[in-house]
Amino acid sequence: MKPTHTTRLRLTTGHILAAIVAAATTAGALSACSTDVDTPAPAEATVTLALNISTTDVTRGSRAGEPDGTEGPATDYEKLNQLRIIIVDGNGKVEHNRFYNYKNYYYTNVTHELEVTPNDTKAIYLIANEHAERGDIELGGSGAVNQTNIVDYNFNQVVVGKELPADFTDYKLSLPVGDEMINNIPMTAVYKMQIGSESKQSLSFMLNRCAVKYSFNFTNKSSAQVKISELRIDKTATTEWFFPRVKSTDGSTIVHQLEYTSTADDATPIETATGKVAEWQTDIKGEKAFYTAHLYNNYAVPTDAAHEQYTRSVGVTVKTNSEVNASFTNPQWKPFYLLESAYIPDGKTEQTYTVTFGVNGVELTKELPNLPRLPRNTHVVVNVTFNDHNNISCEVEMEPYRGVTLNPGFGIDPDKPDDPDKEHVKEEDYPDNNPDAD
Repeated sequence: MKPTHTTRLRLTTGHILAAIVAAATTAGALSACSTDVDTPAPAEATVTLALNISTTDVTRGSRAGEPDGTEGPATDYEKLNQLRIIIVDGNGKVEHNRFYNYKNYYYTNVTHELEVTPNDTKAIYLIANEHAERGDIELGGSGAVNQTNIVDYNFNQVVVGKELPADFTDYKLSLPVGDEMINNIPMTAVYKMQIGSESKQSLSFMLNRCAVKYSFNFTNKSSAQVKISELRIDKTATTEWFFPRVKSTDGSTIVHQLEYTSTADDATPIETATGKVAEWQTDIKGEKAFYTAHLYNNYAVPTDAAHEQYTRSVGVTVKTNSEVNASFTNPQWKPFYLLESAYIPDGKTEQTYTVTFGVNGVELTKELPNLPRLPRNTHVVVNVTFNDHNNISCEVEMEPYRGVTLNPGFGIDPDKPDDPDKEHVKEEDYPDNNPDAD
């Protein structure tokens, strides 16, 4: 069953005529008693928006059986487990605040239908995995302690018929020193579009993960085994804008918002920050990616964001002439997620990041090359080689999360789940956390 929510009734011509006749008859019958007759306002016309919402995927070379070398999310943590859709009309009033909880199901793309007023400019705010948690990872990745929600905004403040709360787009995520994202990575995106009068319009959107993903792969070419006890990164931010922001020409920051130039199926998104047309998929490092160059080059972190040293216990032993790769199936060494950062050390004019390893009782520090910036929705892959005489080398690949080209109508088959072994989850509405619920 395709998850669908309708907040307004569609009236046929017959219904309207019948209502007029009934109202006239009633008015005539009551004319002797009163001249005050309440005339109901005519029903407001609506159009149906089919919103096809997808995560972006990471490409790490071609894999057998997968077209274009597109690799899906590594775990369910990188998929959709909850989704909130907030639509604001051209008058700045909230038209929808819908929350969907997929419970024990995880998806790379979903489709939901909502009815909105036609011929209007809408702002669409997409929020995924708002129940995501942060915590301190224990040695060996055996679990997390001091778990708490990383997203603590009260979305019940977003009320249908009213304007967005003043602090809505200014909300920030916090990741204290020692913590990292531990499940259901939060994702957001903001779109602005002109809705026409077509009775049904199908539109496709992608989300940006509110995180930088780190993977470290170790190769030991030394003559002795290497025992890695600790890893430190200098330095990463402890605060991040919830909705991605870019720097404006006047020095301020504005929400990164993609805008459709038309309501046609081939509508082209543009960036309101520059007013210039931006490609749906921008060419970065010679590969197609859902990552506009403007966001990559001009992303903004809060001015009050502190950058602190990130430290993690590792407990990994690499035998000589062997490798240990970051993997979610490796209980000792898994990728991890931190906030986007913009750290410029004292004496430097550009962002610079270093990594320090505790190896066999000695600290080895190396600057991370090819890492001029750390915006969200990217994957930093660090390949570390240990040589004799405590010499190490690092190669860094910074890769934006990538996705396949989306066409209008893209989304899950409404009758089939992502996982053929699971039944498709039905839409769940929770009035206590869903101001738009009927």
